[in-house]
Amino acid sequence: APLTQQALIMTKPTKNTPNRNSIILNFFSDGPLKITEAEVDYFARHPDEIDEISAASNIHRVFLFLGVVIGLVFVAVSKLIAASELEIAIGDFGEDFFVDIVFESGVALIGAALTAYFLGILLKSNQAKARRWRSEIRRRIRERNDTSS
Repeated sequence: APLTQQALIMTKPTKNTPNRNSIILNFFSDGPLKITEAEVDYFARHPDEIDEISAASNIHRVFLFLGVVIGLVFVAVSKLIAASELEIAIGDFGEDFFVDIVFESGVALIGAALTAYFLGILLKSNQAKARRWRSEIRRRIRERNDTSS
């Protein structure tokens, strides 16, 4: 199936497909570009996926996933702090304030990442519709020009 129909995060490579996650993570490394022969073979057979894998929306998914993970860590840390004996050191008000800040930061990160993800889905759908519209307009213009000639 084309990349657009697969989840980028948590995809497992098969013997016939490259590991998309490692390809995208390679974009962020400072080292030399790593391209395997298996990747060249796969993309030679599926050239339409070359642009899809390097699309900004796919790279943004990595950051959105990290935002959710960091948010979950913040929420977990806030719960650990709430269960600890921190109030002895900083007082009841200080502990409540600190726990609330960490918890709300985590929830905000999760909410922002999920909102951006769903807006990305909507944008992708609208872009696909816009591509179909452009193709249809161009086809009708060609037909009109062909019949008038």
